Amino acid sequence: MAYHTLHERFGRLPSGLTVLPGHVHVEPDGTWATGRPGTLVAATLGDVLDGLAPYGLDEPAFVDRVTSDLPEKPANYERVIRINRGVDEAADETEDISLETGRNNCAV
Repeated sequence: MAYHTLHERFGRLPSGLTVLPGHVHVEPDGTWATGRPGTLVAATLGDVLDGLAPYGLDEPAFVDRVTSDLPEKPANYERVIRINRGVDEAADETEDISLETGRNNCAV
């Protein structure tokens, strides 16, 4: 699905389109590698796709690349999914904060 989303949805949009990727990267020493608090993180879609090495792969190679080294799911993964789907609610604000700021493993 990720392959088709990249190629059939995003790949067909204008390369000059400004996108807001949404993630910043903080190095282990605490320095900001990309973005800063309070500053806009933006790029053109073309630049994002050009910098995304798996984008240039065919579908079988893409799937192999993104699934070859998946980390373990966080222990609270199923709980987060249930809350995001509206099946459960966080017990209180402390749990909300803990789930939001806790371990975050993006799949791709």
